[in-house]
Amino acid sequence: MGVSPRHLARLFNAHLGDSPARFVRRIRNDAAARLLDASALPISEIARRCGFGSVEALRQSFVSQYDTSPSAYRDRLGRPLADH
Repeated sequence: MGVSPRHLARLFNAHLGDSPARFVRRIRNDAAARLLDASALPISEIARRCGFGSVEALRQSFVSQYDTSPSAYRDRLGRPLADH
């Protein structure tokens, strides 16, 4: 992109109102929420597909954004826990 990491952070903040790291975390959480809603994939597979290093990393990030765990989010939607 031809900009320094510091300048990129400034551009992100100016245009998106967020840091690059928080933007990526939000996008990953949103992708996880969509998979929790639309699939019966195990949470470990959702964590992997969304770029989280572990189920615990997904859980911590998800709770910080949605104030609920991925399991509780899925339960509230009434989704199955595993593919048939």
